[in-house]
Amino acid sequence: MNGKDFLFEWITVAVFCGLVGAQIFLPPVVSLANNGDFGKMIGRFGLGPVSDGPDSEIVYAPTEYAFHPARYLLFPNLSSELLLVIPAVLIGWATGPTLFDLRIMGAVHAVVLLAGFVLLVRLTRKLPAGRRALLLLLMVVVLSDVHYVSHLNSFYMDTAAWLGLVLTLATGLRLMMEQVTRRSVVLFSASACFLVASKPPHALLALLLFPLALSAVWRGRRDEAGVLAAFSNLATGAFTLALAPPAERAANLYSATFIRVPQAAADPATALREMGLGPEFDAHLGHYGYEKGAPGPEWFARFAQQHSYGRLALWYLRHPLSTLKVLYSDLAGPA
Repeated sequence: MNGKDFLFEWITVAVFCGLVGAQIFLPPVVSLANNGDFGKMIGRFGLGPVSDGPDSEIVYAPTEYAFHPARYLLFPNLSSELLLVIPAVLIGWATGPTLFDLRIMGAVHAVVLLAGFVLLVRLTRKLPAGRRALLLLLMVVVLSDVHYVSHLNSFYMDTAAWLGLVLTLATGLRLMMEQVTRRSVVLFSASACFLVASKPPHALLALLLFPLALSAVWRGRRDEAGVLAAFSNLATGAFTLALAPPAERAANLYSATFIRVPQAAADPATALREMGLGPEFDAHLGHYGYEKGAPGPEWFARFAQQHSYGRLALWYLRHPLSTLKVLYSDLAGPA
């Protein structure tokens, strides 16, 4: 790579950093209001909003949080987002024992995003100059859009999901475009595990990411480290589901079954029969586990005894085109 290309890369990265940094650091900063999930990540650190008003987080998006024993609340939720929240909290403690600036969390998230962006930039080096410039411009515009950047200044588990998606995409493309090495397989598997462990609804992605990692091992060095790294995706997905709070696990299974399957199956009722669910469950098609009027805890408990993520996963394995259809729907819609 010549000096001009190297300079062009640095200018691209600098512009991207400037666009992201301006949004998360300079007032008025962009952020997201809390829908009730923040406490699942920060309650264990005694961290909460400065204001205790009913609209302090739900309607507004404050940037100041406070450490106080009264705010301690340990939720059973675990997520790869905690791997980013912990260093942010430690930095917050070091800079001020009582107040926490949300932009610290934004900075930690931004470092991970920047790592994924740099990996993607490096993968464009072999493209013709014109195509490369156009692709890099598109990457800068999309990844610095406020729709994505606003998640950086938050404690949402979905922030870890989309950062994990960027890293998984970058390391996965590297596996396909460059010579497969043990390091590249491990990096892809680590990124995939981070994505899969972000929250239980994303755990089923392990079924798609595992064969990608295993095929890369088969094409490259077929050593034990690469195989273990590939299988770590399945293990992470299984642990993420197993460690999910029972009530949430049942509600998420409900949503994954009655929202996702109708998106993927030509005949949703037939798909339910394949999973062992009778006609009495047809009325739930198209409904979400957390919506107003959703079934109560007792119904969810009975539902979890009749259905499981294993049955749902087997259905997706038997219908790979339906799996791709759900992924496309997510990328074209909520993502």
